[in-house]
Amino acid sequence: MPVPGKVLQKWIYIIMIMLIIILSFFSFSEAYYPFLNSDSALNILMTHTYHLPQDIYCWGQDRGGTLIPLIGHFLYKVFSIHPIYACALAHYLVLTIGFLFLAKMLNSKLARLVLAIVWFLPPAHMADFVLYPFSTQFSLLAIAFFLIDKLYKKETSILKKNFIIALICIINIGAIWVSDLSVISICLLIAFIFFYFLKNQVKPFSVKDAVNRLLEKPALYLIFFFFLAGCLFIFLAKTHAMKTTSYSEKYLNNFSEIRQSIGIFFRSILELFSFTVKDPLTGVYLISLAIAAIVLLIIRKHFLLKSNFVFNWSLFFLINAVLSIALLFHSHWAFLNGVNRRYFTVVYISLWLAFLFYADRKLIFKNKIISASLILVMICSLISGTYLLNFPVHLKPAVELAAEFKSLGKIGIISEYWNSYINACPDPDNIKITPNDHETYRSEKMIDEVFDQPKLYIIKDMWMETFPDTLEQFGYTLKKKGPQFFIGGCYTCQYEKIKTHKKFYLSDLKTNKGKITTDSISRLQLLCADSSDIDRYSALQFGPFIHLGKGKFNVYFHLKTEDTDQNDTIAILDVSEKYGNEILAKKYLTTGNFNKPGNFEVVELFFESTKRLSSAEFRITYFGKKKLWLDFIELQEF
Repeated sequence: MPVPGKVLQKWIYIIMIMLIIILSFFSFSEAYYPFLNSDSALNILMTHTYHLPQDIYCWGQDRGGTLIPLIGHFLYKVFSIHPIYACALAHYLVLTIGFLFLAKMLNSKLARLVLAIVWFLPPAHMADFVLYPFSTQFSLLAIAFFLIDKLYKKETSILKKNFIIALICIINIGAIWVSDLSVISICLLIAFIFFYFLKNQVKPFSVKDAVNRLLEKPALYLIFFFFLAGCLFIFLAKTHAMKTTSYSEKYLNNFSEIRQSIGIFFRSILELFSFTVKDPLTGVYLISLAIAAIVLLIIRKHFLLKSNFVFNWSLFFLINAVLSIALLFHSHWAFLNGVNRRYFTVVYISLWLAFLFYADRKLIFKNKIISASLILVMICSLISGTYLLNFPVHLKPAVELAAEFKSLGKIGIISEYWNSYINACPDPDNIKITPNDHETYRSEKMIDEVFDQPKLYIIKDMWMETFPDTLEQFGYTLKKKGPQFFIGGCYTCQYEKIKTHKKFYLSDLKTNKGKITTDSISRLQLLCADSSDIDRYSALQFGPFIHLGKGKFNVYFHLKTEDTDQNDTIAILDVSEKYGNEILAKKYLTTGNFNKPGNFEVVELFFESTKRLSSAEFRITYFGKKKLWLDFIELQEF
């Protein structure tokens, strides 16, 4: 019969864990976090419109698997939960499962409580661990760690063992899909398993015998099968994803960039230790941890070694932290993002897990002084993580602030990136939003949806100083309509689409070997070509490679020739996209298009664009039979 005191302790422990998870949910989840940004908001929008295979990775990139939106979409469709809450619940379901598997590997209840705070309520500067895919990555890996530990501890049947191995392989593939950084942990895990295998070989040891024994194991071929299947899955996933050229053109930093990355990292650490950041409790947190680590190293020999772990998990996580930080210093991706602290949340959680497994293994939590010190550190973490959210004033959840845009009805919004996707989350059916065309935009489909809305608004914060009278965006001409107003924490103004009307002179266009002359009367520069100074059947003029919205257009080429006696074909006029790979309209230019030689006349070419164009150009392919002059090209939407 259970002792009443132990039953009470168990319930207190369970209630404390539940309170930590609930506090974290109401502090850091997508539904309540005040600093939720457009990166995190993409999970909510993808929860609303999840489709495979195009959504297998986050919009606009070939990394960051969308496990959270996938689960969230199921909750949204089956239980009709709003995408914000469906995403938040999916996120915390995965986080909680990962925590429970890791906690099961620890013996001390204090260690589990510390893990809960580290996992769900990190200090302010490490809060990104909860928000970004790294927590999802570690949640999946936690299941694999637990299964491996159990697999080697307990004898099971061959069938059950192979089933567990297959499950571990599938989970690891999922972890790599969620975050490429998982490769480090998985490769290190394989190295530890191989070392364990070699360690348990019969003496005297022979490499040949060890290899032969390894090849005899059916599990090896099962792992090899899943390795090939995993590689194929990741390859196909990345094939269907949009390529992020800024990250894939260069993977590793050069020596100068490595030095800069290290400098940024250590300057940030120094700022935290010197209390020069906004949150002083993070400094207290780090100093307390440093003191605890020093004390632990001094008195470690006074504690017993409890060897109930198959692997030395503390060593595993310590090496994982070292390898992760080394990779981040070499990663050009991290460098392009300013060596952001969110990448180092992997190092943060790895070091904490290394400490917790070491302390649990050495029975350090039985020491009252260290336990008290650790509780103080956790209190600092808890306060630091929630301090900025509630003091000096309680901050509104970001999605609650963005909900003010719902009062505008069915709208499209264009803004700076960090003011974009977050503002569509409260009502993704009626609010469509995109960053402006000078920013990184994640969804081509949503750009079209923005311009299909009956009303269009511009947010100027972090983008423009004032609202201009007219604005060019994604090939559309927009005109200001009414005064600016303040809504959702942003300065906003309504705009409307107007018909595009542009003129392109030689300074706007590209020329190919043609002679540029100056007109004696207008003093404008003209493009002149004849068969003696230009290659025949080549592009006399091309460009200007402009963005152009959907619509019907006329292009007017202002041309003249010197002789119209013979009906000769002089050139081909066309409208093209993607550097000539898509021809939208084409016309043969003959002497019959001119009424009077020596005078500039307008040659009209109609085309219709059923999709937005990103590199539209108006070209003249010259045949060289007559002299030809170009004054300018005019584009008119109707």
